[in-house]
Amino acid sequence: MIRFLNLLSNIVDPNWWAEIVGKKSGLYALVSKPNKFKEWKSKQPLWKQTFIEVLMFTLLALAFEPVLNMLGYSMLPWRWF
Repeated sequence: MIRFLNLLSNIVDPNWWAEIVGKKSGLYALVSKPNKFKEWKSKQPLWKQTFIEVLMFTLLALAFEPVLNMLGYSMLPWRWF
């Protein structure tokens, strides 16, 4: 009975499924590789790191703004009214 309850608790637990999928698909090995961009960015001075992050956020926001406009939303405050 204990084994059945243990199996049932594993089946309904999303972390158990994520562990199985991660091990069988090799995603854990892929994720554990070092990120070259992150290492390069962390070696830069703080003002360059901030500039890179602001630039990346701006490009991402500009890329998703047309998609949000099609849905009737906007990230830009001057388009709210």
